[in-house]
Amino acid sequence: LLVLYGAATTQPLAAIAGAILDLIWLLLATVLGHALPLKKCEGMEATRHSQAIQGNVSLMGFHIFLIGVQLALITKSTPIVGSLAASCKHMAFGVQEVGLMLAVYIYLTQFVHMGASGFAG
Repeated sequence: LLVLYGAATTQPLAAIAGAILDLIWLLLATVLGHALPLKKCEGMEATRHSQAIQGNVSLMGFHIFLIGVQLALITKSTPIVGSLAASCKHMAFGVQEVGLMLAVYIYLTQFVHMGASGFAG
């Protein structure tokens, strides 16, 4: 909810805090719910865990992208971090790019495994 509140009210710190909390949750869910069980299973169950990991990494990428977008919105009048506004704006583009790369991670891995023909209907 913090992510939505921060984005809707143009309060970047709230959106960033919400995205970080979501990232922590996704990381724990990915490791504990999919990566560790993946080591103990095979077949279709292993495929399901692998796909869930890829989906979660993609979601993490979207959250990181959102953090980058919100970093760009920090101004000198932003409470607590206003003095870092120039640094935040400088970092924003790189953070957004990392987020986008992770967001399309699932497509990149499928392209590597199946080649361009894997995307044809």
